[in-house]
Amino acid sequence: MTSPIRIIINGRDSNTLSVLDRAVQFGDGVFETLAVMDGVAEFLAAHLARLRQGCERLGIPVPDLVRLRKECNELLKGIPLASLKIIVTRGQGGTGYACPREPEPTVILILRPWEGRGQIQQRRARIGVASITVSRQPALAGIKHLNALEQVLASRECQKHDWDECLRLDDQGYVVEGCRTNVFMVKDGQIFTPELKLYGIAGIMRQRVIQSAREMNIQVMEQPLRLQDFHSAEEVFLTNSLVGIWSVGQLARKRYQSSDLTRCLGLAVQGH
Repeated sequence: MTSPIRIIINGRDSNTLSVLDRAVQFGDGVFETLAVMDGVAEFLAAHLARLRQGCERLGIPVPDLVRLRKECNELLKGIPLASLKIIVTRGQGGTGYACPREPEPTVILILRPWEGRGQIQQRRARIGVASITVSRQPALAGIKHLNALEQVLASRECQKHDWDECLRLDDQGYVVEGCRTNVFMVKDGQIFTPELKLYGIAGIMRQRVIQSAREMNIQVMEQPLRLQDFHSAEEVFLTNSLVGIWSVGQLARKRYQSSDLTRCLGLAVQGH
């Protein structure tokens, strides 16, 4: 992993986090990952809104978002390309799993080098299907929390099989998402993506793609999808904040072609 450019913890340069922090003990917190281009964090307002939602859902005091935005902007001055990770933990305290009555959150900013989207988008993704299923938990659906062992195990499968990414299914065989991406398929001029009411992460780039497609009068359906739906699709693409829109070339033995629709969506998303 590339060494960070800079790490800020609670407003100070530091790379040391107490072992008593509940992020270390229990994965008790939320995070956001953003693309930084020309000193600007892409879709920062949307990421901060989801950060607020995640904190509220977990009962973590929401940090001062005006101050956090200012801190991010100061950190990113003069940075041409980078990735920014914002982490908010419940801080220290509590007995066992029990939360402290008055938590004092820890706010962490991690700035890392990033090569940009161009290189990864030049080649089309080769993906597989993970054996690790997605747990159903509506209380956590949609937010980016720090409990990521399912993604870690799925990522190990990607490494083992030399996949760029893998689809993750639930215990009933419905496609939910990728290991680190949201997934879309195209058929008969319509776009389909799994609904995420019971599980999964509602990615910011996913939201932007849905919004842009509807503004282009392209119908987008959020609905349950099975693996066979993807095998019969004309096109499949992946999204997250760092890869943007990444066209899939192969899923198992099924091969796909990219289209003008995906390219136009990419341009439309960048225009937001």
